[in-house]
Amino acid sequence: MLKLIPTLIHLLRKNSESIIFNPEFFIERETKALGIKLRMPKPVLQFSQGEVELGYNVGTRGNGVDKPVWPEDLSTEIVR
Repeated sequence: MLKLIPTLIHLLRKNSESIIFNPEFFIERETKALGIKLRMPKPVLQFSQGEVELGYNVGTRGNGVDKPVWPEDLSTEIVR
């Protein structure tokens, strides 16, 4: 598996980089817990009347830094 992923990414970049890795399909988000910017896929669903606002509310956490738990308030970015 560890050898397959880099090979697959190389083939995707070689054959269809302009389609799959199109910058329009990604957003950059800053994670305050780690102090870095992450590039991630944009949400694919769209609601024309704005009934639902898609996004990520709970921030990332470093591996092994803390116990993975969901906060009571899901709008919290840094979980402690």
